[in-house]
Amino acid sequence: LLGAAFGYCFHVVSQFVIAARDVCDVLQALASLEESLDKQETCRIFDELLAVPPRLTIEAEAYYTVTSSDHGRRTTTTYVDHKETSEFEFSSWQAVSGRLVGLDCCDIL
Repeated sequence: LLGAAFGYCFHVVSQFVIAARDVCDVLQALASLEESLDKQETCRIFDELLAVPPRLTIEAEAYYTVTSSDHGRRTTTTYVDHKETSEFEFSSWQAVSGRLVGLDCCDIL
């Protein structure tokens, strides 16, 4: 129990330190995007995204769990039988979400 409490506290503290340090300047990059993005730039980014063929990756895992009890102590173990990853590539895609408010200049649909 003491080990689990230590692990939990270590995890919380490490997440706080990572968030406070802004690893890879992610927050700064997002702030600069938010400040400088106008409608035309947003439309240009949408056009670039539409030009990229989509790729879908599906990961599947077959597993089972075994629960046992020994002298009142209950343990559950998970056993993985099989893992598989498949990738599907498409030649194009189309947005069907509808118009974006304030971005009528974008030809998304």
